[in-house]
Parts: sequence; C-alpha cells; structure tokens
Amino acid sequence: MSKFRWGIFGTGFVAGKFALGLKALGAHEIVAVASRSPEKAKAFAAGLKVAATCGSYADIAALANVDAIYIATPPNVHTSQALMCIAASKAVLVEKPFAMNAAEAEEIRAAAQANGVFCMEAMWTRFNPAVQKLKAMVDAGELGEIRLLNGSFGIQEVPSESNHLFNQAMGGGAVLDRGVYPISLAVYLLGKPDYVSGVLLRANGEVDEQAAITLGWQGKTTAQFSVSLIADLPNNLSISGSKARMELDAPIYRPSRLRVFTSQPLERAPAQPPGNKDHIRESGTLHKLHQHLLPLLTARAGKTVNALYAGNAYHYQAEEVRQCVQGGKRESAIMPLSESVAIMEIVDRLLAQ
Repeated sequence: MSKFRWGIFGTGFVAGKFALGLKALGAHEIVAVASRSPEKAKAFAAGLKVAATCGSYADIAALANVDAIYIATPPNVHTSQALMCIAASKAVLVEKPFAMNAAEAEEIRAAAQANGVFCMEAMWTRFNPAVQKLKAMVDAGELGEIRLLNGSFGIQEVPSESNHLFNQAMGGGAVLDRGVYPISLAVYLLGKPDYVSGVLLRANGEVDEQAAITLGWQGKTTAQFSVSLIADLPNNLSISGSKARMELDAPIYRPSRLRVFTSQPLERAPAQPPGNKDHIRESGTLHKLHQHLLPLLTARAGKTVNALYAGNAYHYQAEEVRQCVQGGKRESAIMPLSESVAIMEIVDRLLAQ
C-alpha cells in the first residue's frame, strides 16, 4: 500500500511535534511544507530529514501528490487556509482551536460538507489511548451517573508581543489555547452543556490570561476548570460518578494512565453523645499518626489502569485521518465537526463575559 502523504502548513513548535510524531507510523510521510517564509519551510524540512516540496500555502494546496494537509498556523488564519484546502479538494486537519469563533467553525464545517471533503479538528488528546479507555468506561457506566468533572491546564509563559498566545488578534488567550482541552474532553464525555459561565482575567482589558470555567448539564452534572497562561497548574482531570471516581494522570493533554477509586455514599448514624471510642479517635496521637500514614495510604489507593502511548502521541490523530479518508468517510466519529462547532460556541459564550 502506498504511503499517506501529508502537506504541512506552518513551521512552529506544534508543527514540529506533529511531524516528528509521524515517525511512529510507517504508512505516513511528509511530502510538502508551506510557510510565509520559503527559507523557514526549507529549514523545517531539512530538520525533519525529509525530501519535501516547499512553497506557499496555495502552492502546497494545489499539489496532486498530497493526500491531506495539516494546518498548524496561528488560529486567526485557520479558516481562510482550511477553506482554501477544501476548495482544492484536500482533506484537512486543523489544529486547535479549530477557528476564532463559532461562526468561522460553522463556515468550515459547511464548506467541507458541501464539497464532500474530509475535515477534522486536531484535538489530539481525544485519540490518546488513556482518553479512549476513559470514554469506553464512562459509556459502559462503570463510573455510574457522572456528577462532576474537575480539572486544570496552566503553563506559565513569558508574556511577549511576539508570542501569539498573548495576542488577541491572532487567537491568543487562555480560553482558546488552554480551555479548549478540558472543554473538548467534557463535550466528548457528556455532550454539549446547557449552562456556561466563566470568570476571565484580562491583561489591560485585552487577551484573557486566566479563566475559571463552569459548565452544567441538565441540572445533574457540573464541570469546573481552571486555565492559565500565567500560572503553573496541576494539568489534571478527574471525573466523579455515583459508583467511582476516575483520575487522568497529568498532563491532561497527553495522559498515559488512569486511576479508579470506588465510591460509596456515606450513611451517617444518628448523633450520639461522645463516648470512650470518640475520645481515643480524636486524640492528638491518633491524628498525628494519621498524618504520617495518609500519604502512604493515598499512594496505594485505587486501581491503576495503564494506557501507554506510542511515540509522542501526536500520530494517533494522523492515523484517524488516514483511515477515514481511505475509508471514504467525510468526518471522524471521535472528533466530529458538529462538536468542533459546539466547542467554539462555548468559547464564544465565555469570551463574551
């Protein structure tokens, strides 16, 4: 079978990660690289040690020997570049955030469907083996009724005008860059929420550098996420249900194992006057011992489920694209376009606050 041939738009950090991740797949190859600077495109291809055609975005989109294009440019050009690729009948994988807003996301979705072209958001975390295992366990009811999601994603960055994360016009901000991860996972597990709220910290009234996000589903389930560009956070995710609680090991964007803790409602007996057992139980000696033992007990608690990934884990989404395209599919069941639009609708509501 001939290899699946990729064109890459952009030569930044994430583009490099994706390109190096393809090394875990034998059925894929990079044949073209595009950048605003031809010199950067050539240097990028040379760094990857691949023989690739280098040119403008339009030139690469027009190549006959490209099966799919991965767009890893700043978010403010995702829509125009995706539409260009779709018009050229090229399957396209668009880096997150999918677009700048829901209207743009819907424009991409409509164009892909109208032209019969495969299109998918590059939310690589959904394809991670640990997340796939988590999804299967939630769908099978192993956690019971899902009641609460809690998580965070924050990495402290040095504010800079040259860093698009701090540039609102280029699609920067904590919600667009960090928040889409836990939001996407929440939508994947529970569907589109009914309630959206957030508190955003904006630098000089512009880009959001930090946010506290709350989502709700039919008065039964809530999610609370903290995201930041200016603070280091645990970068975790926990899902609490009526039967069990599950934790994804950090980092939230690339976990390698799950921990499952059995849950059982606490039934309290009627209050009684303190007795001899209470005096012993509440003594300073027992509580001091408890403080020493608790870390050891916690470390051994729960069931660990390993879900180790191959390579750097960026390649799972690439393989999804190949299988879908060669199977004649226009969308991924794991990352459908309708959910990319729904995620951007949530982002829009948060950024409006």
